[in-house]
Amino acid sequence: MQNTIQINTGTVDLAIVRDNNSAGTLSFNPTDTLFAERFYALLGDLQKNLKDYKERGLELGKKGVDEDGVPQNVEEHIALQIELCNYLRDKTDKVFGEGTSQKLFGEVRNLEVYKQFFDGILPYFQQARAEKVARYTTETSAKRNRRKSKK
Repeated sequence: MQNTIQINTGTVDLAIVRDNNSAGTLSFNPTDTLFAERFYALLGDLQKNLKDYKERGLELGKKGVDEDGVPQNVEEHIALQIELCNYLRDKTDKVFGEGTSQKLFGEVRNLEVYKQFFDGILPYFQQARAEKVARYTTETSAKRNRRKSKK
């Protein structure tokens, strides 16, 4: 009988349910430093670029509406939304792997689904980070650090 070693890498598997239908599984490892680095870089990039998209949207909004309340430049509004959605899809695929955005969102280009995704996944990274910080702030680790500093 061969000896074995069990290794838990911290990978999380989440079932993707889109519109009450199973769409596959999303696997990622929020404890992996390289993956977390890519994810947090994505969030930073999003914050920076969303500011630009918001400014562009506000500028488009200045053109006014027609008698039915439809923006006079509705095509530009739609184009901006599509551009932002495609940007989010591309960034999602770069971090989570090619084809992930298709699995998650299908053909939908709606900012709300991207918000749902990021709101749903962020707690896994926050928990992983909190657990790492806790390792260094617990009473046991504090005692260990005090012993080391006395040497």
